[in-house]
Amino acid sequence: MPECLYHYTSVETFLKILESKKVLFNRLDRVLDLTEGRSSDLGPLGIYQFVSCWTECPDENLVLWGFYPSGLSGVRIALPRNMFETYEQASERYQGLTMEPALRHVLPLDERIRDDLLVGPVPLEFPHQMVYTGDPDLLAPKVAEIPDTVEFGKLGVSKAPDWAFEQEWRFRLFVMPHPVPADRDFGSPSFAETVAPRVREIFNSRRVRDTHLFCSISHSALEQMEVLLGPCTDTEERQCVEKALQTWNPSCTLSVSRYVGQIRCG
Repeated sequence: MPECLYHYTSVETFLKILESKKVLFNRLDRVLDLTEGRSSDLGPLGIYQFVSCWTECPDENLVLWGFYPSGLSGVRIALPRNMFETYEQASERYQGLTMEPALRHVLPLDERIRDDLLVGPVPLEFPHQMVYTGDPDLLAPKVAEIPDTVEFGKLGVSKAPDWAFEQEWRFRLFVMPHPVPADRDFGSPSFAETVAPRVREIFNSRRVRDTHLFCSISHSALEQMEVLLGPCTDTEERQCVEKALQTWNPSCTLSVSRYVGQIRCG
């Protein structure tokens, strides 16, 4: 796994990250690729997964500069792979829920167990390296093949080869509506035969309404942050970035794109 990951974004978004010291996780049905989050048996399930998308490529990528900050401006953030503040589950009980202790989380207890949603623990692969494939069984997998189980983890891990330029590593969090309505058939042998319609009924009646989650960057990761200004970032934007770094993260390294002066801007 790479030691460092990179994220291209606008100056405006970067300033929000710097001030809050938090990274946004976007709901999977809201990412740029509209085909993501689809299963072949239960339909679209992107509302149950939140993602933060990074690239492993240390070399500047002109396509990413143009795609994400827009107009070849903005910044590229570099942070260590283990960038998030983590929390361990100390208690087995909370608000009537029984939970497995010692699991890692990237949200404090009161932010991941709320009246309307429940955020799962950090998965084993965090981040996960994206697979680029034309296999339809991976791009839209079956997620209800195992009785009494919906394998949400099969989603958000594969993209079509057209996206391979991203060289993406992705942090994923799984979110459920809370509380899930009581279902007396959930544990019965016949449930396996009706898993698809039952999942649709349960979860479509209690949708995850939030579109974003925000996870804190650890202090040690902030100290290792590096920022690269885009090739078309103007003087005003640069001054905003410099002032913000001086205020919120003076240890951060700031440099400029090697493409400055080589690309027509504006």
